Amino acid sequence: MKTGTDVGAASVNLAPQDSTIVALDAFASDLPQSREAPVETTVYRIAATVTVDKEEADSDIHMVLDDGAGHQMIGEIPDPTCVGVTSPFYRQIVAARAAFDAKFPQSQQFAVVDAHATLTGVGFFDKPHGQRGMAPNAVELHPVLSITFG
Repeated sequence: MKTGTDVGAASVNLAPQDSTIVALDAFASDLPQSREAPVETTVYRIAATVTVDKEEADSDIHMVLDDGAGHQMIGEIPDPTCVGVTSPFYRQIVAARAAFDAKFPQSQQFAVVDAHATLTGVGFFDKPHGQRGMAPNAVELHPVLSITFG
């Protein structure tokens, strides 16, 4: 589900819906094994400050997103080499990763970024596993399909 190679990927509506971290935090989840509508079948566009980033062991870029009012969530950009070319998200992931990598060097440690951005990505409920910046309901933008700084 994190890269769009699952059978439910075709059900994702690729037309971005404007949203906020607070609105995404309000959704409830029972951590399903398949895509949970409407969150995991919707592409959201939010404005946030990317406060920290880290390249994780699975090569995803993990970003903590902050709305400036005390609400946070995670956004992740997969490594394009880990995404199947048949994924409906493939080209967008490649472009999002290139935009991020052009702006920030990759780090295996959490690095302070503090950059305002507009991010577009697929809603995803992750299992809580002590991840930094996790929303109360563990919602993420994963994968991030677009990131524009400024």
